Amino acid sequence: MVNSAFAQKGEDSINVVLIDAVFDSTASANRYVHSSGFSVRYPYGWNRAFGQDDRLKLVLRETNPDYPANFKETVELTSSRITDSTSNVESFLAEASMQLKQTWEAYQLTTEVIDSGFVNINDRECGYLYAKISRLSQEKLIIVIPGPSRVYTIEYTATNNTFTMFLEDYWRMINSYTFIER
Repeated sequence: MVNSAFAQKGEDSINVVLIDAVFDSTASANRYVHSSGFSVRYPYGWNRAFGQDDRLKLVLRETNPDYPANFKETVELTSSRITDSTSNVESFLAEASMQLKQTWEAYQLTTEVIDSGFVNINDRECGYLYAKISRLSQEKLIIVIPGPSRVYTIEYTATNNTFTMFLEDYWRMINSYTFIER
């Protein structure tokens, strides 16, 4: 079931396992189809936040009325056009890492990339980036999926205490991606 080495929780750290988790064929799930034809499934119960653009933002659990300010885990799918035909997964991964760093530096926070590399998902080479934002006690697992004319980034964000809670469902979502002709 393990695709690559990298969910054991240590005393101060966590090793992320890249797994081949898939939705059961009888399982009900929501489906998101990007305007380009990129499609993924995600579990019922993950609430979609609707915005003005074609990005997908999911909140993975309901707000607890007793603790409304609790951090809520999210998954966000974004895409961008591939403008350089010589770009590859390595360059897309470097761009995702740089964007993560720049985003948090604007808030005077530093990110630490714990692991990054390549993984084959649905017969396509993809990249992954596992990072921590220590002062916020947040962890991120970012998957970069190159498509025919776009690159798709699916980012999972959770606290260091809740990171493993939705990891398997996140991998089900990742492994469900496909390209639909439009």
